[in-house]
Amino acid sequence: MGYLGSRFTWKGGIRESRKRVFKRLDRGLANPIWRLVNPEAKLEVLTRINSDHHPLCLTTNPDRVDRGMATGPYGGGTCPPPPPPIICPHLRSVPATGNGDPVSAGDRGLHGYPQI
Repeated sequence: MGYLGSRFTWKGGIRESRKRVFKRLDRGLANPIWRLVNPEAKLEVLTRINSDHHPLCLTTNPDRVDRGMATGPYGGGTCPPPPPPIICPHLRSVPATGNGDPVSAGDRGLHGYPQI
């Protein structure tokens, strides 16, 4: 998943070489089915204020976000409230593995869904 904003999400201290260290520590990750359900989603790297990390804002429907002068814990704009969860009746009976392994689409109620 791509992003908008700064390439780096963390700013470190000044090293012996007098150079500041910048790294991209924080990222967004989405699987193909989630991207099909949320095709307009975007990940934005927000302005860093009072922290060494840039906060990330994941927006699933950017056209509905009000970019007014909202304030939040980082002083700048805040993310909109999260949308209600998407519940698919075909997936309710699928057990989660909890170990990061993909769930097989065999006989677990995923008929008609593409296998990844």
